[in-house]
Amino acid sequence: MEPSNYQATEELRDGSTIIIRAIRPQDREPFEQAFQQFIKSPLSVRLRFHGFKASLSEREAIQMTDVDFVNHVGLVATLGTEPERLIAAGRYIVSADCRAEVAFAVLEEFQGKGIGSLLLKHLATIGRAEGIREFEAEVMADNRRMISVFERSGFPIERSNEFGVDSMLLKIADQP
Repeated sequence: MEPSNYQATEELRDGSTIIIRAIRPQDREPFEQAFQQFIKSPLSVRLRFHGFKASLSEREAIQMTDVDFVNHVGLVATLGTEPERLIAAGRYIVSADCRAEVAFAVLEEFQGKGIGSLLLKHLATIGRAEGIREFEAEVMADNRRMISVFERSGFPIERSNEFGVDSMLLKIADQP
């Protein structure tokens, strides 16, 4: 499997179809456009960034879309093909030997349809193939949707809480 060419078609809970694929440098503009939609929801921004974030710098946009697929793997979920609409992104960044930090962002209108769960599944597939054994995530304790994604994943989880943030460690080598 070549992570930089990864692509899969998935059906959502509502019956609609999305494409989950590797993020590419040419996704920078659609990624920035999706981010502008994402920040219209103060709650989504707070839950994802653990605080306020009003914009995405050019440097951040490049870092998010021009990844090496070794230490930083990024996937996007898209609707349609002409024109393609970017509706979610998920990524992992290797943080230690056999461990990576995982994160997701789903546009508010598409939350609750299973996209986060699908992104986690596909990132875990790539991660296992690349030798990653654990995903770690810092999740706001009141982010029930994201916590639910992890809890329903089927992966064994170690969890602790400090100052309103849940630290979650998913053992992805143990396939659900």
